[in-house]
Amino acid sequence: MEKKTLLMCLYTGAALGKFIEIGDSVLSQLLPHANENLRIVILTNSGIDRYLAKHPANEFVSIEYIDQHLPRGFLQKLFHFFYAYLIFTGTTEVLATIGARADITPAGGNQYLVFLKQGIARTFGRSRWVKITLVPWLYDRVFRARPYRKIFDHYAPSLVFVSALAFYPDIEVVAEAKRRSIPTLGMTPNWDHLNKYYIPQHVDTLLVQNMPMKLEAITLHAYRDEQVALLGFLQFDKYVPHDKYVLPRDEYFKEMGLDTNRKVIAYFSNSAFTMNEGDILQEIAHWIRDGAWTHDVQLLVRPYVSPRSMALEEKKYEKLQGNPDIRFNWRKIDEQEESSRFFISMMYYADVVISLFSTTALEAAVFDKPTLTVGFDGYKQYPPHLSITRLEKLTYFKNVIDTGGVPIMRSFKELHDKVEAYLDNPQLDKDKRALLVEKLCYAPDGRTAGRLTGIILSKLRGE
Repeated sequence: MEKKTLLMCLYTGAALGKFIEIGDSVLSQLLPHANENLRIVILTNSGIDRYLAKHPANEFVSIEYIDQHLPRGFLQKLFHFFYAYLIFTGTTEVLATIGARADITPAGGNQYLVFLKQGIARTFGRSRWVKITLVPWLYDRVFRARPYRKIFDHYAPSLVFVSALAFYPDIEVVAEAKRRSIPTLGMTPNWDHLNKYYIPQHVDTLLVQNMPMKLEAITLHAYRDEQVALLGFLQFDKYVPHDKYVLPRDEYFKEMGLDTNRKVIAYFSNSAFTMNEGDILQEIAHWIRDGAWTHDVQLLVRPYVSPRSMALEEKKYEKLQGNPDIRFNWRKIDEQEESSRFFISMMYYADVVISLFSTTALEAAVFDKPTLTVGFDGYKQYPPHLSITRLEKLTYFKNVIDTGGVPIMRSFKELHDKVEAYLDNPQLDKDKRALLVEKLCYAPDGRTAGRLTGIILSKLRGE
C-alpha cells in the first residue's frame, strides 16, 4: 500500500469514548496498522486528552488539539437556521414547540417560529438539489474562515473520518475535506441525530447504527442507498457475550449494597427530560415497603450523571436517600473499565428494567431483559411542555414503541401489574424484544468495532 494518511476527528468525550471502550476497541485495532506506510492523525479536544492515555502519540500517530468553531454572526446563524430546518420530523416538532428538556424554556422561547421552520421543510426541504448542491455551495461562501486549513496542508490526508457528523467541528472538517476532494467517511454519535435537523455536509460514505437510520439518511438527508452502510452500535460490543465484563454477583451486590436474595428492579433516569421520576420512584418504594408484589424486591436507580444534570438529579432523589429498599448507582458512565463494568453488571443482574425513552431500552433488549417505560405524569398532570407523554412523539423512539418490546405504562396500576407479570415470567414479551433487537440494533455481535476498522482500512486501500 502506498503511503497514506488517515485523519480522524474524535473531538468530544462521548465520541472518543466509543472508540476506546474496553475490549477490542476501534483504536486498539486500528492503531497497530500505523507504520511507515500509514500515518494516523487524531483531531481532538485538549480537555479530554486523558481519554487517549492508552493510545499516546508516536512516530506514526499524531494527536492534534483543535478548537470548536460554532456559527457566529448574523449571516452564519441565519444560514444555520435555514439548513437545519430543511427537515421537520416528530422529533423536530417536539424540539421546536414544547421542548425535550423540562428544565429550560421550550424551544428557547421561540415557539412562534415553528410555522416558519415547518415552511422551510415543506418548500426548500422537498428539493434534493437544495440539500445536496445549494446548501454545500452556500456553506463554503458563508463559512469562509477554514479553521483547519493548516492541519490539512501539513498532513495532506488521504481519507477523513468523522465520528460526530451532526456537530461542529466535524461538519467543518468534512467541509475542508470536500474543498480538497478528499474521500470522507463518517457517522453520527447517536441514533437520534438524523431525525432532528439537516446536516449541511455529506460524507462519501455514511455509517449508521440501524435500518431506520439508513432510511432517514436516504429520505431526509438525500443520501443515495449505496452511500449508506449499516454498522451497528459501537458501545454494544462490550455486551457480547453478556457476561464478558460482568462483575461477580456477590462482589457487585456487596459493592452496591444489594441483597443477593431479592430481585432487582433497575431504573434508568432520563434526567431533565422528565419531571415525574420522583413520584414514580416514591410509589415503587411504597409498594416494596408494603409487600405489594408477591416477590421480595429491591430498587436500583442509575441517575443521569453529567455536570449539566447533576444538581437536578440530586434534588430529584433527595427524599429517597436513606431508604433501605433503594440503592443508587452514581458512577459516571465513561471510557474507564471500572465504570463500564458497573453499568454492564447493573443491566446483567436486573430482573426488570424501567427505561424512560432512552437508549437503555435498546441495551436492555440486547440483554433480553423485560423492560417497560412510563407514559404518565405520576401524582399530577403536567402541562404539555413538561409532561412525559411529549417524548412519545420523538421519531427515533416511536420505532421502539412500534415493536412492542418496551410497553408504555399509563397508570400506577398498569406499572405495578406489569412489573409483577415480568417478575413472574421473565420470558414474557421475549419475542417482541427479539424483534426490537432485529429492527433497531442491527448486529449486536461484539464485532462492530472490527467492522468499522475494516471499512476504514478498505477505504484507505481505495476499495
